[in-house]
Amino acid sequence: MKKCFKFEVLLVCFILLVETVSVSAEPFVYYDMETGEQTEQEIQAEEGEVFPPTKSFVGNATVVGNTSRKIIGENSMLPVYKAFVSDFKYSKICYIKSLWKKGGTTYVRQGTGTMVSLNQVLTAGHCIYDYTRGPADEVYVYPGKYLGTLTYGEAKGINLSYPEDLKKLNYNDSSITNIK
Repeated sequence: MKKCFKFEVLLVCFILLVETVSVSAEPFVYYDMETGEQTEQEIQAEEGEVFPPTKSFVGNATVVGNTSRKIIGENSMLPVYKAFVSDFKYSKICYIKSLWKKGGTTYVRQGTGTMVSLNQVLTAGHCIYDYTRGPADEVYVYPGKYLGTLTYGEAKGINLSYPEDLKKLNYNDSSITNIK
């Protein structure tokens, strides 16, 4: 009896251990905002695995505007060099504005995201995907926006990626998405 119980406990522990290190495949949809093309790809990752920042889209973002700024009084600012900014990873908060244009009307949704590389923003699924309208027609990202000041201008998203099952979830379900 005791040997059987020990075996069952060991079996349960082994099953729990195998489940925690198993590799799962998550289908993601990649949406090209310029062409409207959607492709699906499975991403396999072990739990807790961290991927390096992707460099493939660096330089492809379209900058669509910037605010003019003036200094009143003495200029006491110090220059911020690109090398310093690129080493300051995962800490840039962005304001996100998504637009859906259907039937002559424009629907707008606002949210926030975090820059995870020079041209990638991580945000919540409901910021760029509407469950009745689909993926946003246009997405604008404003890094470091404060009140009415667009500190680093405005960038227009060119690609969205989101979990395939986002289409089946409701507004309150949690999901993450990516804007490039």
